[in-house]
Amino acid sequence: MALTTLAAVKAALDLTTTGDDARVTALIPQVQRLMEDEIGYLYDSVTGRTEYPLTRESSSVTLDVQPLTLLTSVHVSTDTPRVYDTTTALSLTSDVLWDARLRLLVRIDGGGFPAGPQVARVIYSAGAAAWPAHLERAGIMVIAAMLQKAKTKSYHVSGVNLGEGSITLLTRADVPDEARRIMELERRAYV
Repeated sequence: MALTTLAAVKAALDLTTTGDDARVTALIPQVQRLMEDEIGYLYDSVTGRTEYPLTRESSSVTLDVQPLTLLTSVHVSTDTPRVYDTTTALSLTSDVLWDARLRLLVRIDGGGFPAGPQVARVIYSAGAAAWPAHLERAGIMVIAAMLQKAKTKSYHVSGVNLGEGSITLLTRADVPDEARRIMELERRAYV
């Protein structure tokens, strides 16, 4: 799901004309990607997602999409080629536990997730109906800052051409301090 909508941005920023609609519409997914990178996970809504989380010889792994709503299966395979069947499946009741506070999938059977590519396979459903209000507010702050840059033409012209200028790829430097603090608190809450 999207971080916010054109209507929500226009209402929050008191934009009453359609002059910035294309620019705002193009900024929403860019700001969402920047925020997901800063926070450290995707705030998406998915069902039956298959993921091969990065494993580093530890007792836990993180998943890309949050919050987890249903854990369907977890497999650990060190065979080559990888095998994901009943012989490599972990028990969802006695081998692994989803720690919602830490947002980690944790081995509770004394085992671990060996290091290696595609050693672990997790199938799950995750996501929320909407982004939390405080994160949407932070996103709108970033959009407002980018609109201000567009009006003063104080950014490098590259990227997507939208009439009277272009939108560059967003960087951390484009994020207002208050929005950066909100994202930092969200990242700390789950790391």
